[in-house]
Amino acid sequence: MERTHKDGMTVASLIMSGITVIFGSNLLAACLAGGLGMTFALLSRGEGKMSLAARIAFIICIIGVIASIIITVYMAIALINSGAMEYYMHILEDELRGYGI
Repeated sequence: MERTHKDGMTVASLIMSGITVIFGSNLLAACLAGGLGMTFALLSRGEGKMSLAARIAFIICIIGVIASIIITVYMAIALINSGAMEYYMHILEDELRGYGI
């Protein structure tokens, strides 16, 4: 069976969907990999229908990006509510005073 451009894009989208899930707690990496994975899945469509593997990769990328956003918002809220943000702000202020800023 002859490999086509569509097969390569499908494999790339599957790889990017895995990277999206692995780096789910890193917003930048998950959004970058998820966006690339969705793009590759859409490009694998070509003139015809998207293959099942490409559709699965597309859905996983969407879920991974949404989960990454939710995790980031939750971590930011937890950091603010725990009082740790004030501690880090004091450290930052002391550092900036040391540089004369």
